[in-house]
Amino acid sequence: MNCALAFLLVIQIAAPPEVGSAPVTRNGGNVIHIATALEHLTVLEFPEPVNMAATGSTAFQIERHENKVFIKPLRAGSSSDLFIWTATERFLYELDSPGEVKDMDFALDPGRRSISPKVDNALQNQELSKNLLGQALLRAEPVRNAYIKDAVGRVSVRVQQVYQAERSLYIRYAVRNLTSGSYRIVAPAVAELLPARSHISLVGLKDTQLDAGMLHKLGSRQHRALAVAESEIQHADLQPGEEGSGIVVIHQQITTPAVLELQFGAEGNHLVEAVVVF
Repeated sequence: MNCALAFLLVIQIAAPPEVGSAPVTRNGGNVIHIATALEHLTVLEFPEPVNMAATGSTAFQIERHENKVFIKPLRAGSSSDLFIWTATERFLYELDSPGEVKDMDFALDPGRRSISPKVDNALQNQELSKNLLGQALLRAEPVRNAYIKDAVGRVSVRVQQVYQAERSLYIRYAVRNLTSGSYRIVAPAVAELLPARSHISLVGLKDTQLDAGMLHKLGSRQHRALAVAESEIQHADLQPGEEGSGIVVIHQQITTPAVLELQFGAEGNHLVEAVVVF
């Protein structure tokens, strides 16, 4: 699957520490082995946010999300090293060749201790939700948005990925601030747009973000509000020129093709919104 989530060999949100201020290696340079299995995720959970993760092989997909790193092997017979940096520490791992599911590591802390199930049901459900979110991100479809123009003096939104599970819809987006002041990303309000008589085919626009011209061709339309079940935002307070990202989850099955509108907090007199067909 071509996935615009950019499963890069190096996933970097913040710049690595400068020479002379490198994090301390947590495991003293000893390589910790991680057992994986095809079609399954292994989750590493750290006590602080992960700044960067790097692996030496395309045989593994690596996704960083807050203080977790999700690992998914893509083919049998391949192993690789894995380096992870937080603000204060560095971790070294060896990703073993995928094996049997019964032998794999499902969830580990930095010292390679298996994370035991929580007794508290609320905490257990929270961890399950995080893991499901990670799996959703690995399966998400890219959204075509290359022609969405960033306007100087405005805040722009690009919908990056959409994924619909059995009962949930996951939408990942990026917000860029090209104004001269600060802008705070808030959880967007989400609505389904119901065109009365569209002049364009929605089938051909699946997984596409609509610009103003395409939106105009939809003609008159009604709005059906959708309840946002979960929302996560990374780097919410944007200074001029900065970009942040977020994920919004709708616990509702939606028939495709559908037109969804994400509406954020206004920037001055301007609406900050994005419309996507999925």
